[in-house]
Amino acid sequence: MDRPEASALLSTLEPGAPVGVAVHDGELRELLRSPSLEGVEVEGGARQALATGRALTGIELTGAGRAWVGSWYPLERAGRRLVGTVAVDVTEHDAAEASLRASSDRL
Repeated sequence: MDRPEASALLSTLEPGAPVGVAVHDGELRELLRSPSLEGVEVEGGARQALATGRALTGIELTGAGRAWVGSWYPLERAGRRLVGTVAVDVTEHDAAEASLRASSDRL
C-alpha cells in the first residue's frame, strides 16, 4: 500500500470516529494521522516507544474533548524506524462508569 492509499484509508476515520491511527518516523515527524486523532497529543507515547524499542500500551489520554486509551508500537520498514499509534475513544465508557459509581454511592 502506498502513502496516498494509506492516507485515503485513514481519512475515512473522520473526526468523531471512536478509533484513531497515526504513524511517526524515528525523528517523530508525523507521516500519517487519521482525522479522528486531530487535537490528541500522541507524540509523548511515540517518543517513549521509540526510545525503549518496546510497545507502550493502555495509556489514558485526553484531547479534542474526549477520553482515549492509546498504545504505541515500534515498527521497522525498509530499514526505517517508525512508531505506530492506535487509540480508542473511551469517553462514553468512562461516563457510564462514573454514573454507575455515583448511583452506587447513593445507595
